[in-house]
Amino acid sequence: MACDYFRWDTSASPYAQHPAEAYALAQPSRGLIQSFQQTRNDRAGSSLNTPASMKTKVRFTLATTSTIVIDIAANATMTVMAVLDAIAKSQDDTRWEIPATYESYQHALRALPTGAPNLKLEILPLSLSLSKTLKWLALPDTAADIRETEVEERMLKLRYYEGLWMTMKPFQKKSVREAVRRDGRVMLADDAGLGKTMQAMGVMATFDDDWPVLIVCPIETHSSWVEHLIEWLLISRDDICIMQNKGNIGLKRKRRQKQPARRKHRSFQASWAIGSGDEIHSEDDGDNDSVFNTGVWASNEGDVPIDLFSDHKIYIATFEAASKFKKEIEERNFRFIVCDESHHLSKRNSVINRNLVPIMQNTDHLLLLWNNPDLARPADLFSNLHALRKDMFPDFQKFGKAFCDGKQQILGWDYSGKNHKEWSKYVDPSPLVLTNPILHYKGLSNQVELRFILDHLLWIRRTKEDVKDELPF
Repeated sequence: MACDYFRWDTSASPYAQHPAEAYALAQPSRGLIQSFQQTRNDRAGSSLNTPASMKTKVRFTLATTSTIVIDIAANATMTVMAVLDAIAKSQDDTRWEIPATYESYQHALRALPTGAPNLKLEILPLSLSLSKTLKWLALPDTAADIRETEVEERMLKLRYYEGLWMTMKPFQKKSVREAVRRDGRVMLADDAGLGKTMQAMGVMATFDDDWPVLIVCPIETHSSWVEHLIEWLLISRDDICIMQNKGNIGLKRKRRQKQPARRKHRSFQASWAIGSGDEIHSEDDGDNDSVFNTGVWASNEGDVPIDLFSDHKIYIATFEAASKFKKEIEERNFRFIVCDESHHLSKRNSVINRNLVPIMQNTDHLLLLWNNPDLARPADLFSNLHALRKDMFPDFQKFGKAFCDGKQQILGWDYSGKNHKEWSKYVDPSPLVLTNPILHYKGLSNQVELRFILDHLLWIRRTKEDVKDELPF
């Protein structure tokens, strides 16, 4: 029997929300909270249709290496469709195609009536990195002729190093030419065994007016670099400074001081024959102050400090050594840096990365050598691309969203590339506690766009299959 005096007040029921729904609305994302968002939408119906959601989105994407696709929302007006029909090839009522050129892209942007208030167009343009790549490829004829003239002048310098010129294969000379065309800022990403060291020295020879050169590489490759520099670039042993003992580095030469007895420590040795057959031995432990060596080698009586403003033409340092002397190297302001085995920079939060990448960003010419990097894991490439072109890849979050399938989840950004059902098994939805942190940066998206940018502007990459006709084996 119903009570005439008391009854439930249900007037606020349409506005009541479950706490989970309120959280979903405050921080919208996909995945686990998608069902909460959908429930809320079903209840509210058309009341959620704000003016912002009524905008007509026009999205530009690179579909192939030669085609840019324009996608529009289904609520597009006849005015917008008529404009797109006039400038692009129509595939259907929501999709148009234009050539993948900077001129066509800019023409399409200008043609869209973005200023008309009644249309409410929201333009989603190409990424900054892709736009810059297209612009670089669309250099005017006059500027292109000037650039090619400068390239030819620099390539003439390479012929002076006759031994290097006669040894290089045609595909290696082509690589040097392309690197010079890109002003000496490029990643050499050929397969192992295709002569990336020789190509790097060819580029160094064309920019010999910007020497001295800093070469950052693992200690295991120091000897081979010295041998090739002497053989191919006609550099004497005295012009090469190998930095191996931290105790003897300095911007100014100091008087030799008597050294105290050295404490016992765990050490390693490296020896090799250089030039006339002299052997060089160096010792270092992981945490003492000794990592550099010079043309004047350390003796038992004490170390002679290095002068980074000396007349040496080449400085060679390990990653650890260059990182420790970030300040001194910045003051020296090398205009040409070569980074061999640049995959050592892949760890974005490492000390080496934080210290060396800013130095590489500020140099005029930068060569990164990496044996066949894996394009299926673009997150590993970010630090190298950030060093080459900070203007195109300013931060990892934007890069991850564009190329690592980045998605914002309840506990932050996820670049693992997992779908939402797989992602949910890492989360206990009751207390919403992350049981297995998703830190595997294996996501991949927009692969066509990333490969287009890399091939046309940032790296030079060939496989042995690509150049098999020019190989001796």
